[in-house]
Amino acid sequence: MTDTGGSVRLDANELRLELLRRRLAEHGLAAAPSEPQPGPANGSGPLTMSDGQRRMWFVQELDPDGALANIAVSYRLTGALDGARLQAALAAVAARHPALHTVYSVDDAGEPHPVLAEVTPGFATHDLSDLAEQARALRLEVLAQREFATPFRLESDAPLRLTLIRVAPDEHILLLVAHHIA
Repeated sequence: MTDTGGSVRLDANELRLELLRRRLAEHGLAAAPSEPQPGPANGSGPLTMSDGQRRMWFVQELDPDGALANIAVSYRLTGALDGARLQAALAAVAARHPALHTVYSVDDAGEPHPVLAEVTPGFATHDLSDLAEQARALRLEVLAQREFATPFRLESDAPLRLTLIRVAPDEHILLLVAHHIA
């Protein structure tokens, strides 16, 4: 901004940023300046839920045993892999991102509230490398379906879990399941 003797003028970059903010807000991609913002990303103040998080919490409450809000992906990893180091890296990432160690409690009025908790993302390992090809493929399918369909308990679970499945000495399948609330 430039002060021109009592009037305030925005420079070209500030004007572009303000226009971009307004366009994003119009399309629902960013909060309008008057909307309350979720709590700070660094966890330094009280946390609040965004409208989207409230919707995801409500969907989960309607069907606590459902996996509608699960986001599930799988990755094929080739090459040498140290599962313990992968798990440690996951824990380090989760420790730095409050959304990955937030649970949701309900007050006496039935209102949900996010709470930073001492939870870590789930991490499981399976070794299928000794199975015959057909048995390995069937077991892999069963594991993936089970992981992808397992609901999160938002009051106690971290909203992320990984399953590392060894299918050969230098080949793994990584199943990643996240709750949409995160």
